[in-house]
Amino acid sequence: MLTPENLIRTSDLVIPYRLRAIAFGKTAISLEKKHTINAVVELKIGVEPKSEYRGFLGEFTQPLVSCAIFHSRCLLEFLGLTLDKSAKQLNVTASNRARQKGDIGIEHFFNRDGVNLQKLTRESAFEILDRADDFDVLTQAWGETFAAANQRLAHLTNDELLGGKHAGDAFELAFVSIPELVLRAFYDESGKQRPNIV
Repeated sequence: MLTPENLIRTSDLVIPYRLRAIAFGKTAISLEKKHTINAVVELKIGVEPKSEYRGFLGEFTQPLVSCAIFHSRCLLEFLGLTLDKSAKQLNVTASNRARQKGDIGIEHFFNRDGVNLQKLTRESAFEILDRADDFDVLTQAWGETFAAANQRLAHLTNDELLGGKHAGDAFELAFVSIPELVLRAFYDESGKQRPNIV
């Protein structure tokens, strides 16, 4: 059941947590580009006195990237976008499905004038981001991120949607653009204070 407490928890705790997880995924991809996933590294985590990791960088970074992919998919769905299965290339489209009972979406929140926020369409997302110059590239990056979450990470399959493609560049673009979209379309439009992501 949607309660005011659930909505406050979503905007103040859950979405900021997901945005921070995506930021860690972005950092992980940056580390992989700098060192390669097969580089042997020593990392100090800083939680316990002897919190050190020594091994392949990818063993540390890939779980972060995987989590960021799932959180990205969740936030795209929160905004009202879904994987466009009818497109020839991976893409996103506006979801016309009703929310499952208990699901929380952007339309459950209000703007500054007390009017319900609307689910995004692909076009409205790009208007909000003001990135018409790379419309197709962003849409495809979001689609590849959605596909990776739906199939590559959630199931042991032949990876039909992505066809085994390395999608690191798409994930990196998604990890930059999706948080910005959430901040603008949700926090700015509702008049809520933007969370501190990093």
